[in-house]
Amino acid sequence: MSIERRASQRRPAGFFLNAVEDGIPMLCIARDISDTGARIEPLFDRRACRPRQLRMEFHVPGMRKVIVTQADCVRHEEASRTIGVRFTSLSGPDRAMLRRHLASVSLT
Repeated sequence: MSIERRASQRRPAGFFLNAVEDGIPMLCIARDISDTGARIEPLFDRRACRPRQLRMEFHVPGMRKVIVTQADCVRHEEASRTIGVRFTSLSGPDRAMLRRHLASVSLT
């Protein structure tokens, strides 16, 4: 049995986002998201891609403002080709906007 270490429950996602590693953009899909992090999937095969930090830019469906944050990469899933990230510079207003969105999204 694994212990859940996340501070916030993740919700399903499915929107595009830009992740930038060392100035190189990487188009991704957010697979799930919370106000503290996300699980993202690069759209192009980047098997050798194991970034440590990313600059992320995204807008949540239904919201107009683009959220920009730095993120630490905390998990790499080879089988699903996903990267787990923890937001490190999400502003208070952006976190509040993200929380409002997440409250309106079902877990299914």
